[in-house]
Amino acid sequence: MNEADQVGEKEPTEVVWILPQAPNPYLAQLHPLQSEVLQKVFSGRLKPDFLTLAMTLDQYEAYKSDTPKAARKIGHRVERPRTDMKSVFDKQKLKYTPLTDMTRQDANDLRDDLLSRVSANSAVRVPEQ
Repeated sequence: MNEADQVGEKEPTEVVWILPQAPNPYLAQLHPLQSEVLQKVFSGRLKPDFLTLAMTLDQYEAYKSDTPKAARKIGHRVERPRTDMKSVFDKQKLKYTPLTDMTRQDANDLRDDLLSRVSANSAVRVPEQ
């Protein structure tokens, strides 16, 4: 066995960045969120980013709320689906389960719950844009 074959058989090693523990003045000038992201990047330990149902509703509400009047209006429109989802899904699924882990059965359960409480036309109505 030659040296090239031996190199190919070695286990890959993990690269670890070592940063000084002294506070970085550049990080202090950033927005707290940017500072947190940079610290995670420099530490080499990033948590996988995922989106949940609750986060989706919150982000949609924030995106559509550009004025206080619009914020109230969209807040009322989003609260109804949020309440419906809370009645079907437990807190764990709504707040902590990634959307990629949601199944067709979860969607069917929500649909069945809506159909049992409201008319069929209301259950299939598409919300205003």
